[in-house]
Amino acid sequence: MLAATACGDDLVAGDEIGATDTETGTDTGTSTGTDTGTSTDTGTDTDTGTDTSTDTGTDTDTGTETGPDPQPPKLNITEVMYHPVLEDDFVDHHEFIELHNPGAEAVLLDGWRLDGGIAFDFLPGTSIDAGGYLVVARDPAALLAVASYGLTDADVVGPYDRELDNGDETIIVRRDDDSISDLFYYDDGFPWPLAADALGAGESWLAPAYLPLEDHRWRGISLERLSTALPTGEISNWVPSALDAPSPGQGTAAASDDPPPILIAKEASTPSPDPLIRAGEEVTLDLEFSSYGTLTNVRVDYFVDDVQVEGEAVSSIQVPDGDFIGRAVAVQLPGQPAESIVRWRVFGDRGSGVEQISPRPSDPHPYHAYFVSPVIDSDQRVYQLYLSSTNWTQMWTNISAGREIGCEANPTWNDRVPGVFIYEGEVFDVQVRYQGSRWNRANGPTVANWAYDGPAAPAPLRALSYRIAFPRYNRFEGRSVVTLNKMTQGCPGLSAAVGFELFRRLDIPAAQTQFIRFHVNGGYLRYMLEIERPGDEMMAAYHEAMAVDPMQVEPVGHLYKSIGLTGNAGPYGWGDERMMLDSCGHDAYTRYTYTYDRKTHEWADHWPLIDMIEELDSYRNYGDGSIDIAATQTYLEDNFDVDMVLDHIAVINWSVPFDDYFQNHFVYQRRSDERWLMIPWDLDQNFGPWANNCGSGPQASIFGGRNGQDALGGIDANRSGWWNRIKDSFLRTYEDEYIDRIKLHAAMTLHPDEVAAIVDEVVASYDLGEAWQAHSGPSCDIYAAGDAFKAFAQARHDYIVNTPADQLVDW
Repeated sequence: MLAATACGDDLVAGDEIGATDTETGTDTGTSTGTDTGTSTDTGTDTDTGTDTSTDTGTDTDTGTETGPDPQPPKLNITEVMYHPVLEDDFVDHHEFIELHNPGAEAVLLDGWRLDGGIAFDFLPGTSIDAGGYLVVARDPAALLAVASYGLTDADVVGPYDRELDNGDETIIVRRDDDSISDLFYYDDGFPWPLAADALGAGESWLAPAYLPLEDHRWRGISLERLSTALPTGEISNWVPSALDAPSPGQGTAAASDDPPPILIAKEASTPSPDPLIRAGEEVTLDLEFSSYGTLTNVRVDYFVDDVQVEGEAVSSIQVPDGDFIGRAVAVQLPGQPAESIVRWRVFGDRGSGVEQISPRPSDPHPYHAYFVSPVIDSDQRVYQLYLSSTNWTQMWTNISAGREIGCEANPTWNDRVPGVFIYEGEVFDVQVRYQGSRWNRANGPTVANWAYDGPAAPAPLRALSYRIAFPRYNRFEGRSVVTLNKMTQGCPGLSAAVGFELFRRLDIPAAQTQFIRFHVNGGYLRYMLEIERPGDEMMAAYHEAMAVDPMQVEPVGHLYKSIGLTGNAGPYGWGDERMMLDSCGHDAYTRYTYTYDRKTHEWADHWPLIDMIEELDSYRNYGDGSIDIAATQTYLEDNFDVDMVLDHIAVINWSVPFDDYFQNHFVYQRRSDERWLMIPWDLDQNFGPWANNCGSGPQASIFGGRNGQDALGGIDANRSGWWNRIKDSFLRTYEDEYIDRIKLHAAMTLHPDEVAAIVDEVVASYDLGEAWQAHSGPSCDIYAAGDAFKAFAQARHDYIVNTPADQLVDW
């Protein structure tokens, strides 16, 4: 049973919290006068508290009352919809919790409340009739508008505060004396019904029967309780509703006091102490089923998944009923060669004939899986990917025409293909594509002597960057995406690994990085740099880390990635925060959506970004390059986190940026105060390489990104004279403050000793020997790159700190 601790109450979810009390015989419990909701009724009612009198059917207290203590009223949680499909809003408006009164008398809810993940106080006078139901809604009006639910105003109360988490959540029903009437803990992973989490996965992961998702908007699958006589915490007591058929206010059509058994625990192991399954080892599947209901004729079907073929033969193992010990059984599967992906599922007869038990038919994946791991001698993280040659070839076909085709965006540029990802023996079904910009996605070093299954194109094989996506029901270490950088232009990863750390030290959101070995189809392809994807997960983690009060965490805001270019191509345009115009048959709004890729709340529009860009632009004189300083300052101070943006510009310009002008940066709007900030991306060629190429080296201007129209000879840090509208607005408006700030950071956070320590730490985490073992070896010398980075930091420090402020200005 699951143990649950909620809000200071030590409770076991498997106890009969909220179960209907059925008392027979003599009550011999020790009464305390307060029901905590944790009693286990087996004919003996044991309460805890301060009253130490003993009830034996005859009251022996000093009073005159006889008979057992009256039981407090009970309310049970009987249905929960925690993640409806396609809400397209910051709040899941169509969440609900259904409560049931199993008693013979109406329950007045004065002083009652819901607690745990949400909060709701019932209004005085609210009641639930005997045997009746009441729906507590996050948004009553939204729920009433779902015609298929057939609800009336009398059926629904709310709204409640906060919202239900999409997994790992607790709901508590408290009486007017604060005792617990019912407590329900649920999750969105095995052994819970995965489909209750908005069908368990996004549209690209679901079977055709679930598509299109629009058919299920605001509905989907809820958790329905089968019996109030059984413990709330009994997982088998909760089943997925039929698709689009939650039943708020109506009870469960399939109600039963003897729920069908489900698989509640599973483990694939071998007798070896090695935690990984190795070649030839017989595998034991330890299976445990829930205790209620009948179960016979259990069968395990399995097959070895060869990603290069379809229609593999499925084998079956019939499990004799006599092999069970209680509701647990061990099933032996034969050993397999290394690199084998073994998929399996469980069938059994639960009283209505043999049917699939696990995964549940409603789950988004049809099989469980384990992996037979090869022996890889490495102390590094090893990521293994398996792709069919056809799909691997398709990845190249998807990008080979480029990002734009004439006046249109390439429709397959970001298309993904299915694959299988392995880490530490765990199997993840994934979707994969190549990663990178319109210039570098298809560029990479040739892979020599590839003897494994590979693509037909490109020929020869290239070491490219990869983007690996994970389904909602099986995230990798909590992440929906892993991006792997080939480390060619940013060789050997120092610019990203060291650079992002410098931003983080000033509390600016920036990606985490780590080096990994990347194997594909059994071959060690390349030593790569994993770079965290800026998006919902990164921003949620950032806000949690920054929160002063863990109960008051900033919600994830609007994140846009500039993926523009130096001109117009199809629907794309300059990503330097200039105003967009109609072009190539695309209106301005469409071009904004392509040029600034939304990375959070992807259902939302681009108007907040457009309004900001066009308002700033309105203060600009394109004739002489000047801006209205007073109006710009007022707008910036009202709409930007000025300190954070100045810190960002100080660090990025200290690095002498290569191409943050028209792409490779994020703009982010907080939701709490609607203020904007900037977030770095793709620091390739920063911290020396581009500075040396531009001719000025570490003495390059600190005003990169400012319009150099009024500077004699332009601004040397602006590659090809390009600049950025947001940076220009700040650098002109806060010129003196900016100089002071970059000098301060150059002397402290960006001090060469601080930078050198980070460089040394990153270099120490890089394993040059392992990098050379790959079929595509490293593109540069990590140690020489580390020395060059430290030399740049020293020279940049000397220039900025020792140069008088008036001499840092180029006009």
